[in-house]
Amino acid sequence: MNNNLYTITTPENVEFSFFIAGYGSRLLSWIIDQLFITTLIMAISYLANLMIPIGQGISAAVGLTAFFLINWGYFVFWEWKTGGQSLGKKLFHIRVIQNNGAQITLFQSMIRNLLRIIDSMPFFYLLAFITSFLSPQLCRLGDLAAGTLVIKEETRPRPGVILPESQKYNSFLEDPLLVGRIRSQISLAERETLITICLRREELSIPVRLQLFSDLANYCEKRLKIDRPSSLSPEKYILNITAILVQ
Repeated sequence: MNNNLYTITTPENVEFSFFIAGYGSRLLSWIIDQLFITTLIMAISYLANLMIPIGQGISAAVGLTAFFLINWGYFVFWEWKTGGQSLGKKLFHIRVIQNNGAQITLFQSMIRNLLRIIDSMPFFYLLAFITSFLSPQLCRLGDLAAGTLVIKEETRPRPGVILPESQKYNSFLEDPLLVGRIRSQISLAERETLITICLRREELSIPVRLQLFSDLANYCEKRLKIDRPSSLSPEKYILNITAILVQ
C-alpha cells in the first residue's frame, strides 16, 4: 500500500485515488508564492512611503493593512479562483482539494489560510511541519480545520487522446455557457473518473462498455442538466464532455 495515496470511497462504492503532495513540491511552490508576495508588498510599501508627507500614521496603517491582506488574500484569491492552486502550486502541479475529493470552497480557503499565522509559529512553519508529520495526509493545522489536503495533480491527457482525430468535432464547444457549466459543476473526483474511463474504454468488453457509458450518460444528463442529443451515442456524449474537461 502506498502511504502517499489517498483513497475516497463514495456512497455508490466508487473509489477515487489521489497522490498526496510531498514536502519538496509544497516548499518549492511556497517559495515561488513568497517571491510574488514580496514583490507586491514592496510595491505597496513604496506607495505607502509616498504618503508619509500626508501623515506617518496613515502611511503606517496603509502599509500594515496591505501587508496582512496580501499575505492572506493572495492565497485565498488564487485558490478560490483556480480551484485550489496558487501560482506556485500551479507551477509544481499540486492542488488543494476538500478531503472528500471536491473542489475547495472560498470559505475553506479563508480558514486554511487564516491559520497560516499559527502554522508558521514559532518560526519558519515549524508547527505546520510537526502537525503534517503526524498526519497521514500531511495536513497542517489549517488543512485540518478547513477539511482540506494538498494533492499532486496528474498531468492532463491531451484532448485528442480522449476524442480521437476521427471524432474531433465536438458540438458542445459551440456553446460557451454549456462549456462553463461543465467545467464548473464537475468535481475534481468526477473529472478524474471520466478521464480514466475514457482512456481505458478499449480495455472493456463490449457489453460492459455499453452499459458503463449508458449509466455515465444518464448520470451526467441529470448532474449537468444537459440533454443528450439523439445524434450522439452515450459514449460519444461522455467523450465530448470529458474532452472539454481536459482542455
